[in-house]
Amino acid sequence: MPLNHFMILNGHHQRFGEIVKQLARSERPLPKSIEKFKLMLDMEGVQAIWPTGEQSLENIRFIIGRPETLHIRLPPVESLDDVDALLAQPGSALSPPLIYFQAFGTPATVTNEEAFNSARIADLTIAL
Repeated sequence: MPLNHFMILNGHHQRFGEIVKQLARSERPLPKSIEKFKLMLDMEGVQAIWPTGEQSLENIRFIIGRPETLHIRLPPVESLDDVDALLAQPGSALSPPLIYFQAFGTPATVTNEEAFNSARIADLTIAL
């Protein structure tokens, strides 16, 4: 069962990160719609997977962090449930992003998928 979530494809994280920095620094305008965000990524050559069906994206909201505020970004319950259902299937695994290989020179080895998923959620939940 493939996950039906927005994801930046491997090999495109660096460029996406550069775009995020430009948005945060107000070096480019924030897109006002999903369509404009898609167009911006397409024009920059950033490939992504976009959810379809009931989980298709309708809105976009940018949260601009403040240094004096801790931002905790909670994922949709449906996303958590989808990953839990995936990991419950025998032999299933999450694919760590390619950036782990680029950083450490070796593919990431995950010995406990559920523990890795919980740690990954914790890391992604804390917004700068």
